[in-house]
Amino acid sequence: MKRILIYSLLFVCCLMPLVCIACNEEPANVTLNQVGEEQKIAVDFSGEENVKEVEVVVTHNGEEVNTVTVSDEETLSQKSVEVDAYYGRHDVTVNITKDDGTVASKTSEVCLSASEYNIASLSGSMPVLLFTLQILEDKNINEYPTFVWLDRSGAWNWNGLPENVYPLPTATEEEYTTPNVNRSLMYEKTQDYIKELASINEESRFNLYLNDYDTDQYLHMIVANGINDRSTCTYLSDGAFSYVQINNVFNVENATAKYEQMAQEYLSTKEQVESRGYYNWDSGFTVNGNELRDYLLVIAHEEDNVNWVFPRLRSDHIKLDKDTTDFVKNYIIYTTNGTVYGKGIKEVGINTMLLAIQSDENKVQELKSLYKFNDDMFTEAAESGKKVMMLLGSWATSEEDFEVYTALTKLFYGDEYVYYYKGHPNTPTDMYPEKAEQLDELGLIDVESTINAELILFFFPDIYMSGYSSSTFNSIQNPEMACIFWNATKEQALATADQNGEMFDYYASKLANDDETYGSLLENVEHTYFLIETNDSLGLDYEFAIYDSTDGTIKYYNAEHEEV
Repeated sequence: MKRILIYSLLFVCCLMPLVCIACNEEPANVTLNQVGEEQKIAVDFSGEENVKEVEVVVTHNGEEVNTVTVSDEETLSQKSVEVDAYYGRHDVTVNITKDDGTVASKTSEVCLSASEYNIASLSGSMPVLLFTLQILEDKNINEYPTFVWLDRSGAWNWNGLPENVYPLPTATEEEYTTPNVNRSLMYEKTQDYIKELASINEESRFNLYLNDYDTDQYLHMIVANGINDRSTCTYLSDGAFSYVQINNVFNVENATAKYEQMAQEYLSTKEQVESRGYYNWDSGFTVNGNELRDYLLVIAHEEDNVNWVFPRLRSDHIKLDKDTTDFVKNYIIYTTNGTVYGKGIKEVGINTMLLAIQSDENKVQELKSLYKFNDDMFTEAAESGKKVMMLLGSWATSEEDFEVYTALTKLFYGDEYVYYYKGHPNTPTDMYPEKAEQLDELGLIDVESTINAELILFFFPDIYMSGYSSSTFNSIQNPEMACIFWNATKEQALATADQNGEMFDYYASKLANDDETYGSLLENVEHTYFLIETNDSLGLDYEFAIYDSTDGTIKYYNAEHEEV
């Protein structure tokens, strides 16, 4: 596929541009050089006379990157032309047509390089949010070219990228804009591009950003390419997985001894990768790919150039039953008159970064553009003068009793609201036609699933929420905005850590016909019933309600189980 890239990059650097040219013996008298550290090739044909037309064709691995044809007298008189390309190893063919119709050609290899690169090859949702906020906040990131490929491509507007940020150039537009693209392809092309750039300029530095779930890519992209001494790797938390992984691996009798053993195994694996120049998931390494996720804490602690970044990290997230004090303090988190994290462990505050961005209207607009945010997201509610109720779903393939919970929410909140649906980022609605059809039948307006709900709440803090258990509920600041907690009893919701369960008006859960507490109130064993418990702060004249989803009726009861 033809890729025409128009880039304008300015760098302050002390390195001379590296250009490798292998000339043939064709008669064309031209010179080719990189323009500073820009993604441009300067074509100088000052040695040629009587030039009628100059054609420059740039290819990369046989794929056309750009073709420029110059025939106007003003440009030809300047005896030079600049052609856009991208960092990498290119074949450049220059065809010069003379006034007499003869054509002279020259094909050369031209390598474009920068002194430093940021490369983000990210799966998941939370890592993309963390990286996006860093792009807008961290001036060190903005200083160097940043190349990005997202597994969930719908999270970004690829036509609204910030300055100095680009899609990975060796990916086709179809590849980097396709949601849930083949992840192996994404990583393979990223690995190859890093290897190419590293071979062009031995002074270039690389800053890699990965989802912590994809731990093995550090070995593929940095260690296997032999660039550990000129690279950094930042693992961005995938969310709950990060805490669960630590808890699962180190909840043993002697966590410190387990760590020390794993450190030896990891360092052995690293040496094997360095000597062989590759890493894979097959047998043959001390630690294979399907086991390496267990070693992430080890990698972050043992490698000076690796950081593991969490959006929030508290001591109660690390729930080890044994040997907790010394191990947690030495390797993960230590709190005494402040919070200190173990070597390689970092925490970033999403709300802090969002607030910093909010203080700069230009950055707010940039973030909205990048994340497809615009004032049209809740247009229907605004135009009708109604409130926004956002229903937080789960994976599109596992939303238990979704239609019933939707009906209950509408029953309790009525037509004062316009109802929107926000699914799990891993299952975008447009990938599941049956889900889109269900939303349409239920009268729900779909919100782009790959956008983090926390980000929506940041820009639209006045929306109301109901839905399945979700870490998004952490972001609720106003109790009035928390409506119905789905698929959980009141006791379960209040016991769910960090989800503001106490703020919700109602708690809805499915009832078994033989329920010890409420079974006697169920009139027909062939019907399906749901329990709706109330928040005491509402001061209602009933304690709970029972909804018969089979015939759509509801009854209200006081604390003594008397119908009211």
